[in-house]
Amino acid sequence: MNPLACRARLRSTRIRAPWQRLSAACAALALSASGLAASPAGTPEFYVDVVNGSDTSGNGSASAPWKTIKFALNSTVEPRLLHLAAGTYSSASGEVFPLSLSARTSLRGAGQGQTVLSAPTPDWLVEAQSAQFSPPAEHPILEGLTLRGAEVGVRAHGISNAQGIVSVEFDALGIGVLLSYGSYNTLSLSRVRIHDCGIGARMQQVLIGSLTVTDSSIEACGTGLKMDAGSTGSGLVGHSLTFTRSVLRDCALGIDLSHGSNLAVSASFNDSLLTGLDQVGRIVGNSASGQAALSLVRSTATANTTFVDVTTQGFASIALSGAIVWNSGAGGGLDPDASWYVEHSDVEVPVGGSGNLSVDPQFDAQHPTQFRLSAGSPLVDRYTPSGPGPTYGTDFEGDIRALDFDGDGAALVDIGWDERTRLVLTASGPALLGSTLTLTTHAGAAMPACTFLAGAPAALPLDLGNWILIDLAGAVLLGCGTTPLSVGLSVPGVPSLSGLRAYAQSGGLPQAGAFAAALQASNALALEVR
Repeated sequence: MNPLACRARLRSTRIRAPWQRLSAACAALALSASGLAASPAGTPEFYVDVVNGSDTSGNGSASAPWKTIKFALNSTVEPRLLHLAAGTYSSASGEVFPLSLSARTSLRGAGQGQTVLSAPTPDWLVEAQSAQFSPPAEHPILEGLTLRGAEVGVRAHGISNAQGIVSVEFDALGIGVLLSYGSYNTLSLSRVRIHDCGIGARMQQVLIGSLTVTDSSIEACGTGLKMDAGSTGSGLVGHSLTFTRSVLRDCALGIDLSHGSNLAVSASFNDSLLTGLDQVGRIVGNSASGQAALSLVRSTATANTTFVDVTTQGFASIALSGAIVWNSGAGGGLDPDASWYVEHSDVEVPVGGSGNLSVDPQFDAQHPTQFRLSAGSPLVDRYTPSGPGPTYGTDFEGDIRALDFDGDGAALVDIGWDERTRLVLTASGPALLGSTLTLTTHAGAAMPACTFLAGAPAALPLDLGNWILIDLAGAVLLGCGTTPLSVGLSVPGVPSLSGLRAYAQSGGLPQAGAFAAALQASNALALEVR
């Protein structure tokens, strides 16, 4: 079932296959696939439309929306969910920044690039504060928006919101997200795009704070992530960052960790890619009582100028587990001023430790910017850490992080951020409104294959090792043939589709005549319309 078809079909009868294949549940599926979930019963919802709304004659309903967000905030009480129609909300349209959000207030736009909050420097666009409350928030603070052009996109302090920020673009800001000051700050970013900012995300002088970044990208910023913990009187407290299935690319400095006395800062990169950075990381500390820790777990750092520089009076540790550090500076990028723990990793300069390699990763030349492993890479099926194996989850494409690629009956994790599949599915470009994509299934040898599209990952072909389970009620067959197999996918030019997510995956038969033993699934592609 294709969620893009659902949304488009509700507004146009001229869309053709595969968009025309609908089901009775299409509206709910479209919402779930986009990540813009339906509002729970009892949550008051109001509507704002910068183009067609009015603060004088409107009443905040869908049929009579207000014009400005500021008016809506002043006219309603929490909890509340404000739907923001497509358009640019700026001081020219009557907005007064910063927009102050506290407790259970959420802003939901029409999608990245469709609903835009914009202000000149030095304004903050959104300030989220004093949001420690019970029960937890039912909605993300921000969802389906673009924040552009201000000094700070979101400033959060004293905040604890379990839903965080989802599917938001931070474009050309001084700082994209700033967690600053206060005794406790915790925030999650999911499916966000931060680019062309001075600093992508920063935690500043927070005694106890955590930032979680998942399925996101930070690109072309001066500094991607900055954590400066300052000092505290007694006890060891500080900041923590978790960066999962995400990309840090083309910044002058990737991660900047600094601490004062009695402060600890830590950053963990899991199943992530760090590339095109002048310097991957920097650890700075001016007190012997401070600590800093950096870890790369099943992640890839490659095509960088230098790796990590350490200048601290305190304790600094860097851990690599199942990681690739290749082409990232002289000496393999391992600064001797830090304590290193390296296991089951591939580092350019040989290091001791369990299961470590120093070999060319052999990235797939067909995907030069994604640094996938080629079929012949020595890093496939090589991550075997000591102790009982945890649940490793998935890589950035949704592939299970323990596949039996070599067919020896043992499902092992690959080193680096990519789990190699026998079939590889790629898209010719992003899913832009009104565009046509080509989805191509590659394989080491010609084989029969089919490509599917679905509104949710659960409806895609599920690799069960020897069989593939396909939810025919939830997936659309785009085409079958022999690899390399290319199928076209047209995205309707319907603005309401922006922010919607669809998922594509292929299944193939590597060994002719051995159906039950050889049927394999490709990686899963997440296509977010913008």
